[in-house]
Amino acid sequence: MKPPLLSARRPTTGPGNRRGLRHEPTHPRLAALLTLAWMLLVGGPLLAPAAEFRAGDVVRSEFPDLPDTLYTMASGEKTVPTMTIRFPANYSADRKFPLFIWLWGGHGGDGSGCGAGPTITEDRDFIFVGMPLFKESIVKTEPFKGMAINPKRDADVIRTAYGAMVRKLYAAIPNIDTAGNTIGGTSNGAHTIATVFETGDAYLMERLHNVIFAEGGFWLKRVENLKGKRLLVMHGDQGGDVRAEIIREADALMQRAEQQKIDATRIVMENTGHDLPKSFMPRIKDWLYAPPAKTSAPRGQQ
Repeated sequence: MKPPLLSARRPTTGPGNRRGLRHEPTHPRLAALLTLAWMLLVGGPLLAPAAEFRAGDVVRSEFPDLPDTLYTMASGEKTVPTMTIRFPANYSADRKFPLFIWLWGGHGGDGSGCGAGPTITEDRDFIFVGMPLFKESIVKTEPFKGMAINPKRDADVIRTAYGAMVRKLYAAIPNIDTAGNTIGGTSNGAHTIATVFETGDAYLMERLHNVIFAEGGFWLKRVENLKGKRLLVMHGDQGGDVRAEIIREADALMQRAEQQKIDATRIVMENTGHDLPKSFMPRIKDWLYAPPAKTSAPRGQQ
């Protein structure tokens, strides 16, 4: 049983997170940044070197050829599929930075924010990326009025959309530290990530190494696709019968991870229902910066 869907939100990531490029409009950089923004928006070749990006820059890239987002399907508001990229406060072009991709729950939002990463890591050490959610169609007779990600029906559109977005990131940013790449999501966002690993998308799996499931994705069966990676499982402890089923799914996922010797950690969010409160984000940071388990066996509840 899949848990209810977290209501989608458009999280803010601090001042300057606006449409287009965030930059100081000083004459030495203006022409280069505007050219880069145009390339990102129209999907053309990305030739600008990493030196064109600076700490705090925010870039939005549109994908007009991709199918409608779940946000458009659910809200009726037609938006072009958009990916938002934020460079951290300590960004430097002369060193590598991993990606921190985040997918919100519910309808996923319109892609105009860069996710929870800046809050989790205090805007440091990662290139933060927010992406919308994708679904083949909404069948309102299905559970949750057809909003829940279906790993069988929605797999193709998910793989196509995120494959295109991640490829564009690698084309535009030459100093990505792939070994530290992280992807996380809440509820429907976590279901989307689980779909990537359940269907075994080789391109995406090779580039995603830290995986965060918050209140979703626990149904993942092919945990062998997480070998050599790290998994964080987070869920609340409130919610009656539905919560009991969610906890059983999390138990089963952790058991599968143990059988496959996956480096998996579980965090129970006390006094919490179907949510990811900011008060638990420091614990995600602690997990993210901790060294991998030597035995590659699941770690105990934190």
